[in-house]
Amino acid sequence: MFNFVQKRFKVLRIWKIGVQSVTGFEEQYRARTQKSFNMFQEASKYLPGGVAGNGKFIEPYPIYVRNARGARLWDIDGYEYTDLLMGAGVHILGHSPKVVLDAVKRQM
Repeated sequence: MFNFVQKRFKVLRIWKIGVQSVTGFEEQYRARTQKSFNMFQEASKYLPGGVAGNGKFIEPYPIYVRNARGARLWDIDGYEYTDLLMGAGVHILGHSPKVVLDAVKRQM
């Protein structure tokens, strides 16, 4: 019985640490993405969840991308991210790849 109780308390301690970590992360996220929060409030008036696709929403609100090049994204708050999803394959060459832009320009 004592062993079961020890394991149970260990699980509860780990869970508590996890909750505190997530809470801290969300506080940091909210502090550094105020422009995205404002954009989310405005976009939510017109789009369900404030986004144009069901795979783009994240809790508590999404970031809004200002610019993208290669595998990099920049949000409207000025932070840079590495795009690990790349549109689930749509951006296999990256965002705004020079080779594609040059080919489009030649065709115009």
